[in-house]
Amino acid sequence: MDPGSAGILTDYDILAFDLVSPIYIHPNYGQKILNFLNNKRGILIFILRQHAKQDHSPPQQKSIEIYNHELLTFLLLNAGYENDRFKFQPNPSYKLIISPHGKNSAIRQYLDDDYFNINVMIPKGADLPIQPLALDDEQNTVAFSIKPYIGQVFIVPPKKGNELVELIEYAIPMIGKSQGDLNDIPEWVYNYTIPGLEEIGKKIIITEEKIEKLGKQKEADKKEQEKLENIRNVLLFGKHDILHETVFSVLDEMGLKPKMGPKDGFDIEFSCNKNEFVCEVKGRDKSIKKKDIRQLADWKDQTESEKEVKVKGLLIANPWRELSLEERDTKDKPNFPESFNKLVELKELCLVTTAQIFAIYCKWKENPNSINIIKIMDEMHSTTGFYDKYTDLKKVDEQNE
Repeated sequence: MDPGSAGILTDYDILAFDLVSPIYIHPNYGQKILNFLNNKRGILIFILRQHAKQDHSPPQQKSIEIYNHELLTFLLLNAGYENDRFKFQPNPSYKLIISPHGKNSAIRQYLDDDYFNINVMIPKGADLPIQPLALDDEQNTVAFSIKPYIGQVFIVPPKKGNELVELIEYAIPMIGKSQGDLNDIPEWVYNYTIPGLEEIGKKIIITEEKIEKLGKQKEADKKEQEKLENIRNVLLFGKHDILHETVFSVLDEMGLKPKMGPKDGFDIEFSCNKNEFVCEVKGRDKSIKKKDIRQLADWKDQTESEKEVKVKGLLIANPWRELSLEERDTKDKPNFPESFNKLVELKELCLVTTAQIFAIYCKWKENPNSINIIKIMDEMHSTTGFYDKYTDLKKVDEQNE
């Protein structure tokens, strides 16, 4: 909705403001808001942000420049209070304390958070027509409602996320409802209690803490699930940079401390048990190409020349990546064609598939103590040609038998 339009606000049930920067509105717009609150009994939500003044003139003579605090001042003035009683001060705090009124408000769940960006407050003791919903640790008001619109107007600090959507969701059940004077319960009422009321409150706090802990655990578990699914998907089906990066992360997780190769050079290098490795990682829709072997051989020779040390060339490949594992490496669809053997033997290269890396990683994830990664790397270092271990991958149904 255009704030400067002449639309009838009483056509709406909820008005929500989050003025990230100042806006220009017609002076009559403020009166429309009052009509919305008085006649419609609508709900007004206001996210309180501090704005810097800007040195420029309004685009029209009949418009006024509105900042968050100025619009609130307008509401307070129309409630019969003097302008000089309404002051804002910056507040760097990021936490708040929910007041008894806040705990009973429709937006309690919004206030129950530790990640607010509280940069505006009403000082403690200010004589204003407000009902505090939340305070900072010095008892300054940082969230409140305005009399006589208690239960209708909610002024709150911003926090990370889509605040307006969250607040509107909490306010929807309040549409058309009125609690009358119960929206403005005086503080002295809270000095009394009913047996069991405080205990229930304590139980709720404990339950909320458990829910928060479970929520964090759920997020951690989801993150781990996504990581493992990505490793599986890429090692068995991937190619290009994502395959390089995933092989790198798996080798790193298993303790090999790999390093990315130079730009326009080999993909990965690492040392294991005093053995130096340079690796090329390739994903192909068909068999591995001879140029892949040549490229690894060239990197091996170049690295040996530069470092003056013996280096093992390791090709980590995902050939026939679109086929199931059972359909790969057949007579008609070899992973590594025999025509490459002479060059492989000449350069003493080791060939291994990403499916084998996947099998090794699965064994390691199951129990890191059940597999010796250093021994495997020693075997690859001493292998010329195809490394023939860890070729039998079990499917999910076979693992559960």
